[in-house]
Amino acid sequence: MSPKLRNFLIITLFVLSYTTMIGQDRIPPPPNRTGSPPPFGLPMPIGENIYVLVFSGVALGVYFFYNKRKQKVTQ
Repeated sequence: MSPKLRNFLIITLFVLSYTTMIGQDRIPPPPNRTGSPPPFGLPMPIGENIYVLVFSGVALGVYFFYNKRKQKVTQ
């Protein structure tokens, strides 16, 4: 491993570990018990239109596969 890469990895490790420590609170906030809880079964956007995400992934995969195959043919 080259010294530049090793130094970069060490510095990155220290910076990321330091920022993780800064982001943590010392005392967690007290739980909010006022008001009524949210109703069960609120619509969440996680499951909505999942087919669009799947179709986009398949289309992107086909696009990259086609481009890679096209580059191999021309070379």
